[in-house]
Amino acid sequence: GLYWTDRYAEARETCVALLAADPGNAFARQVLGLALAALGEHAAAVEELEAMVAAMPQHAVALGSLGYA
Repeated sequence: GLYWTDRYAEARETCVALLAADPGNAFARQVLGLALAALGEHAAAVEELEAMVAAMPQHAVALGSLGYA
């Protein structure tokens, strides 16, 4: 994936498009949050990851991702 190969801006664009088509796509929301954090957009990253945690409060990866941002 784009995020895992340090292509953060492309990952952000791809995830935004995916979420426009499927707002419930938790994986896209997580990767978007991580990409935003990697790009230094921490407030936006926290917002995205908080939405993921709200949707999946018991998901350890969601919680860990929020801690990263």
